[in-house]
Amino acid sequence: DCMELLYMACGTWAASFL
Repeated sequence: DCMELLYMACGTWAASFL
């Protein structure tokens, strides 16, 4: 789960994960 405030951060780690 990614919060709106951490949307950018989540997208970053998500891109690395995928």
